Amino acid sequence: DLEAQLLQEHKHKNARIILKCFYGSLLNAQELINIKNAVGQLISINEFFFATKTINGALDSIPNNKNHLEKYVLEIKLYPRLKTVIFAFTDDEILFGIGGVFKVEHFEYNQEIKAWNIQLAATDSLATTVKDYLYYTRQEMEDYSSTIIFGRLLLNELNEFNKGKNFFSLLKRTLPDIHEDIPAVWNNIAIIEERNENFDLALQHYKQTYDLRRNRLLPNHPLIAHSLHNIGIIYYKIHEYEQALVSYMKALEIYRLNYPNDHVDKRVKSD
Repeated sequence: DLEAQLLQEHKHKNARIILKCFYGSLLNAQELINIKNAVGQLISINEFFFATKTINGALDSIPNNKNHLEKYVLEIKLYPRLKTVIFAFTDDEILFGIGGVFKVEHFEYNQEIKAWNIQLAATDSLATTVKDYLYYTRQEMEDYSSTIIFGRLLLNELNEFNKGKNFFSLLKRTLPDIHEDIPAVWNNIAIIEERNENFDLALQHYKQTYDLRRNRLLPNHPLIAHSLHNIGIIYYKIHEYEQALVSYMKALEIYRLNYPNDHVDKRVKSD
């Protein structure tokens, strides 16, 4: 997946190069004290976040302070051969995955930028714990790689819709057609078009996802049923009710083969 490609690229870079990026936001007084007390220790950031390549970019991203919170800027050092996962680079940002591990190296108030400066160094310490987390996350989201999980979180959890759209567009352009993530990429692009009410494009991409999955998976795989269900939803939204019913019934047949009568997934899909 994309992580593996990035890590492979890192292996060919000079390990002595140090990259630096920045992240700005707000914290309350107690949270700042906790970070100050963690100087010299390791911390794990258990959420996805975007870092900028300039300190001014980080300062510009800090939201308006309405609750007497304190401004801070993370100054993050990266080493190219780290195994800590960096999901994607853009022209202006670096996207970090869940569970990145960092050593808190320095903490002080910077009068020049009028914000707390917190210096972190990315590290491979606790990398096994991070891998375990991703493994169990992938088990919970069956058949999705951590790359796809990341994109879905952008769309569904972080409300970063435009960045999620750009992320899946990037995957569509860069991944080879035979890559295992391609069906999920097209499926999420279809979801984006559906949310934008571009139903013709959504239907086209859901059908493309269905064809890809049908060619790669067993005939009664649940993901094929998911695709049929999505196609049915679009037909329903464009008032082609007979076509919608055909898709729903095909999906239901597959769900019945995979799940018992009281299974939540089948109840939801058959409503």
